Amino acid sequence: MEHDKYALINLVISKMEIDSLDFNDVLNTLTEMHETPKKYFNKLVLTIHGYDNDNREVYEIPEIRNFLQFLDRSFPYWFYYLNTDFPKEHSSHGILASCICEIDNIVQVGNVKNLEFDLESLETFVLNHFKYMNEIMEKEGCTEIEIKELSDRVLSKLM
Repeated sequence: MEHDKYALINLVISKMEIDSLDFNDVLNTLTEMHETPKKYFNKLVLTIHGYDNDNREVYEIPEIRNFLQFLDRSFPYWFYYLNTDFPKEHSSHGILASCICEIDNIVQVGNVKNLEFDLESLETFVLNHFKYMNEIMEKEGCTEIEIKELSDRVLSKLM
């Protein structure tokens, strides 16, 4: 994995991997990134591929939800690595949260679906991932200000 300092990493998870529950390539990539965290800070973009002909949203597809929930239990460091530069509606944070957290209600407003998360589920998700994000940031020598800035950027993608 050799990347210039400005490159994003598009972690593509294919329908074939999801259908066969093949986590190897994805986990190997994440593990390799985690060996040198600073190099991959704010670089990761999560993409699900192979569902273009499916009218459902990713969070409505049980196989995707199950895959990401397992992946999240195996690699809880997302908040450190996921890119926060994209607008909220295109954020990988939203994909992850919508597949891991319980959804109480989906409100259709025009062409947009707004999710209403179970608050306890969302709180657990956020606090758990902040814990692991803080762990890496402290290990990498980040200041409290840097940790707060990233926390604020992450929350802006979820709220």
